[in-house]
Amino acid sequence: MHAASPLAGTLADGLMWYDARDLVVEGQGWSDVESPFDRLPLRARDVLTEPEVWDLSHDSAGLCVRFETDSPRIGADWQLRRERLSLHHMPATGASGADLYVREERGWRFAGMGMCFRDGRGWMDCRDVPPNMRECAMYFPLFNGVTSFRIAIEPGRTIRRPPRRRGLSKPIVFYGTSIVHGASASRPGMAYPAMIGRWLDCPIINLGFSGKGKMYPELVKFFTELDASVFVADCLPNMKPQEVEQRAAPMVHQLRKAHPKMPIVLVDNIVDQRLLSDMDDSGRQMKNRMLQAAYERCIAEGVSNLHLVSADPILGHDWDSTVDGVHPNDLGFHRMATALHAVLKPIVARVQETTT
Repeated sequence: MHAASPLAGTLADGLMWYDARDLVVEGQGWSDVESPFDRLPLRARDVLTEPEVWDLSHDSAGLCVRFETDSPRIGADWQLRRERLSLHHMPATGASGADLYVREERGWRFAGMGMCFRDGRGWMDCRDVPPNMRECAMYFPLFNGVTSFRIAIEPGRTIRRPPRRRGLSKPIVFYGTSIVHGASASRPGMAYPAMIGRWLDCPIINLGFSGKGKMYPELVKFFTELDASVFVADCLPNMKPQEVEQRAAPMVHQLRKAHPKMPIVLVDNIVDQRLLSDMDDSGRQMKNRMLQAAYERCIAEGVSNLHLVSADPILGHDWDSTVDGVHPNDLGFHRMATALHAVLKPIVARVQETTT
């Protein structure tokens, strides 16, 4: 572990400020990006058939900065890309805010969040943090991008790069829809991929693209470049049945060709049970049948280490797990994380056995 250079710090507002890039920023799969905290490489811009995917790739969903400090006061500020702070179904604290977690003996604990926005900037000031040296993780906005991100500590205190993760060193990649992207978490750390990353103590890469998680072959080609421990595809809410039929199996084969041993996890379509009493559910059922058929076809064709997760019970049956019948609230995301964690934990354990 190396202390951050004092030259990297700037004294302002009574605090010492450090560029997040001088610490450890997790959640980026590529370094050849247009803007410092983008989620896709610049090479993808002119290849994607859906321009919206490129626009959404500027959102910093899934990114976090990790560090160690003994400062009892931790601050942050970040420059936002978009003037829009919130969504119609999601508060500004989740879409454009940041939140802080600190590691304790029992695991990661929420310690504070950014709630102030002014002139396109977000601000966080967490006080009364225990003043012992500890590991911290600060999550970036989910549905806004950042062009800069700084961490602040009290003068005379130490900040340094953290130790490696206790779990997997290679990331779990989550690919999917607005739900993977983080809608509608109240703050970034409550998105289900972020929860799973804390519970398994491993880095995650969030490749959720709101409305555009459709298994596009040209996008999956970029995913094959990632050196991941596990790949999770949670795309069905954005797809039509015929798209699932046409794209699911080819995506699996595309990934498997590039990574012969990497576990691949496919997730069924989810929907709040309240909607099922008012809407025809045949489309959802058909998509799930198409995914099941693709899974069985891939297994028959010799694809190993492929897993299918039934999403039917994930959100529960009490109607309280979404904000609009589709997008999970914090309760819904916790239920999703709990269900997928149960699937991923033994998979991750097997990966660890083969890499140690």
